Amino acid sequence: MAEVRLVADVPNLAGLSLTTTNLDGLPIIGLRESPHFGLNLIVKRTMDMVLSLSGLIVLSPLLALIALLVKLTSRGPVFYRQERCGLNG
Repeated sequence: MAEVRLVADVPNLAGLSLTTTNLDGLPIIGLRESPHFGLNLIVKRTMDMVLSLSGLIVLSPLLALIALLVKLTSRGPVFYRQERCGLNG
C-alpha cells in the first residue's frame, strides 16, 4: 500500500471541485474548476442563504413543538450536553 502526500497551494484550490472515482481497483482523485465564479458565485450564495433562511422559518414551529414534547416527556434538558476531555485538558 502506497501513501501519497501532496503539498498544495490551498488558495488556488479554493475554486476547484474534488471528485473521486475507481479505475480497475485504483482510487482516482480528480480536480476540476467549479462552474460557480464571479456573478454565478454571488447568485448561488444568495440563493443558498435565502432558501436556508426560508427553510428555518417554515420548520421552526415544528422544531419548537418537538423541543417542547422532549421537555414534557423527559427529565433532562432538550439539548444533550456532555463535558469532554480533549487536547491540553
